[in-house]
Amino acid sequence: MLTKLLNIFTFIFLINIVYANEDNKTCSRKAIFKNKEVLVDGYTGIKGSGLNDILKNNSKAYMHLKNYQKFNDTKLINLVSGSVSSASILTGLLYTGDKSNKSNFLLFGGIVALLNFLTTKTVQFYNERELMLAIEEHNKGSKDQIRLLNSSQMQQPTPSIFLDKNWSF
Repeated sequence: MLTKLLNIFTFIFLINIVYANEDNKTCSRKAIFKNKEVLVDGYTGIKGSGLNDILKNNSKAYMHLKNYQKFNDTKLINLVSGSVSSASILTGLLYTGDKSNKSNFLLFGGIVALLNFLTTKTVQFYNERELMLAIEEHNKGSKDQIRLLNSSQMQQPTPSIFLDKNWSF
């Protein structure tokens, strides 16, 4: 039974490592700089990399950008706690012994997953402030302003072909 649990834990941990870089995929956030659209997250997979060249000349803004990038990396503690919670929940679901032990596995896994989620989202929320500080610092000392576009300001694709079918009986 213990070797099965270790195998399950190892499998879940490896899956978490494989999918850990999902957060580092480039997203579609854009900014306007010198009347041109610039991808904030670039094509490198590193968040904020699209602003590296723009902010290099301002050391304080560049420092905020580097902090933003550093704290966006996937942490080992997130991988471990995600794996522990997944393994605990899976163990609870597959456990055929005492019902209180089954409930304890499920409860422990759920609590660890919830804590992992909340701490990760909190860190991400406060980390976004580093990006904003980098942009604000750049905008203070430069005539060429950086303006972030939110999703409603981005140009949405419009359908080029529209098919319509009217039914009448």
